[in-house]
Amino acid sequence: MLYSATTVTQLDPIYPSIMTYINNGQWHSYGINVIDILKIRRRDFSQDFDKNPDTSKQLRMMLWHGTKVENVASILKNGFSIPPPNNQLLGTGIYFADKASKSANYCKLDRTSTIIGETGYLFLCDVLLGRCFKAPHYPGQTHTLTGPPTKTDNATGEIIQCDSLMCPGELIPDWDENVKWEGSVMPIGGTVINPSIRREGRLMFNEYVVYSSDRIKVKYLVKFTFVEEPVSN
Repeated sequence: MLYSATTVTQLDPIYPSIMTYINNGQWHSYGINVIDILKIRRRDFSQDFDKNPDTSKQLRMMLWHGTKVENVASILKNGFSIPPPNNQLLGTGIYFADKASKSANYCKLDRTSTIIGETGYLFLCDVLLGRCFKAPHYPGQTHTLTGPPTKTDNATGEIIQCDSLMCPGELIPDWDENVKWEGSVMPIGGTVINPSIRREGRLMFNEYVVYSSDRIKVKYLVKFTFVEEPVSN
């Protein structure tokens, strides 16, 4: 087996933070009722980010990725893969969110199906964002990206190659409530309005994109059911 999975119980130090992250991240018409949380260890991931001198100082975040049930086994066995180009909003990459219900949208069978009572799966991943390019509040010519763009250092004029892309949303976690877990930022805080953007035509929630699966480490898998309204787990 390329991976192993063990149940996260209420006695695990990470358990309350994951539950808070989920509870504060329910911002759609449905709720996320947690059934089980598994800690995932992939045996072919030989180097932890925090033990690698090239990555230990880079920005990492614990972020959500939702997917359909038929993709779960493949991700567990083989890791993430870059999807084919399909005019995605922020280019051809692997997408993450800091709101659980944003990612849970991608667990649906289709956009029109009734989801109440269905089972969904959310991966909670350690994502190596590194130098993160902040996209315009309303994404423009980002559909064709196949890698992170460059940015100019305001002080030196140097052109910097970024490692990932983030597009800010209107509703964001309260960053004063962030916690750290094994070197990665976990934005579990309550939701606040992003003061730096206007509402019209903007994303509702933050989105993050990496363009290489090497920047993702699967840490946890949350199994849940869709319920009629947000719940406190």
